[in-house]
Amino acid sequence: VMGLVGGISFYCRAYATNATAQDWSSMQEFTVLGPPVMTNLGAYRIKRTIATLRGKVKSSGGEAPSAWFHYWQDGSGVTSTVPMGVRNLDPFQSTVSNLLIGTMYHYRVLGSNSSGRTWSSMRDFTTLTTVPIGRYLATVGAGVQDGTAWTNAYATFADVLSDCTYAGDTIYVKYGTYTFY
Repeated sequence: VMGLVGGISFYCRAYATNATAQDWSSMQEFTVLGPPVMTNLGAYRIKRTIATLRGKVKSSGGEAPSAWFHYWQDGSGVTSTVPMGVRNLDPFQSTVSNLLIGTMYHYRVLGSNSSGRTWSSMRDFTTLTTVPIGRYLATVGAGVQDGTAWTNAYATFADVLSDCTYAGDTIYVKYGTYTFY
């Protein structure tokens, strides 16, 4: 049988006949494997020299794929690869470091199973510059907890202090403000 779409279940039965009888077999189910479909969820917790890359397997194609992040500096021919192992349909992430300050990067997610390999869309992120930044800290955090606003406040001093490392950076603490020098 040709032209079946991967990752979809199909059902079949056999029919036999001879001079004395005819009969159908029981119903059989099978799934044709297809390549995975990968989703790029965008980078977050972007700092001066680190960022967290996020991805997801949107469809496994019938077999859990291995996944990799591929990222590179804008204009560079050098790609860095982060293996993520075999992934299910849950989101996954990896923090990459040793990035250059104030630099644009691109990344995408590669997925591969025995039926083939596919790429997610490409997304960009730019690391922070040394221009002073403000970060927010609340006792329970909020939103995506990247510290960029009260609605996304960090929940721990360790997180906010890891962002605020340059002269002039400001930490806003619930019920007050502290300037970090």
